[in-house]
Amino acid sequence: MGISPKLALLIYKSYWKFIKDSIHDLELEEMTEKDFRKTPTNFNITYIGKLYTNIEKVQKYKRKLKYLEENDKIKKY
Repeated sequence: MGISPKLALLIYKSYWKFIKDSIHDLELEEMTEKDFRKTPTNFNITYIGKLYTNIEKVQKYKRKLKYLEENDKIKKY
């Protein structure tokens, strides 16, 4: 392609950083089911497939996080 390996790595990391930042900005912990359904929560990754979540997975995560916080397994933020 005519680009250096260092530049290719930078582009690759930038792509995943964008996805991570976009997911973080969703604030899923505070989102209602109605709001969740209106929010795009998937990313199409070329040659890999679709990265997504659904409301059931988010609710399961919330319950697990609450349990861990209540039982002092993790620190509250």
